[in-house]
Amino acid sequence: MQAYKTGLAFAKSEKLPEVIFVSPYTRTKQTLEEMIRGWPRLARVRAIIDERIRERNIGTLEVFGDWRILNIMKPIQGKLFRKQGDYHYRYPQGESKVDVQFRDRSFFETLTRDFPQKTVLVISHQITISSIRSLLEYWTEKEFIRFDKEENSRNCSLTIYRGDPAQGKDGKLILETFNQVLY
Repeated sequence: MQAYKTGLAFAKSEKLPEVIFVSPYTRTKQTLEEMIRGWPRLARVRAIIDERIRERNIGTLEVFGDWRILNIMKPIQGKLFRKQGDYHYRYPQGESKVDVQFRDRSFFETLTRDFPQKTVLVISHQITISSIRSLLEYWTEKEFIRFDKEENSRNCSLTIYRGDPAQGKDGKLILETFNQVLY
């Protein structure tokens, strides 16, 4: 219902994007389907499923279900987490937050190379939003961790960047909206 209402509201306030990127996860594809239900013209826009904007791979934590159980069953993992910290630690067979940033940097390079000056809609996850914001706003590791813990994106919220050609040598994307809900 949130995505449907977001689609309805977005249709009134925004121009149609020229391309849509969607995480391969079921819930993001369902979000796009519901947005299209609320904004039928969105169905005409090319949608690209992109693996790079998926949620963080938490590896074996998926099996254990809770990091506390993982740390009891595999105490070395708790020691590694305390030593490496939240930003650099990788769950076994998973990714660190830094790994996600590398994926997102690659994704963003594709956007700037293949879709400059285009309106792009990205349907993704909290970690991708945090990661892209950190890349665009040059956050430190400490800023990233604070934001990721304290300012989680609301479900089906909007984060909007607009290009400002007057900023920098080649222009710059400026944060216009963060965590806005239209439902």
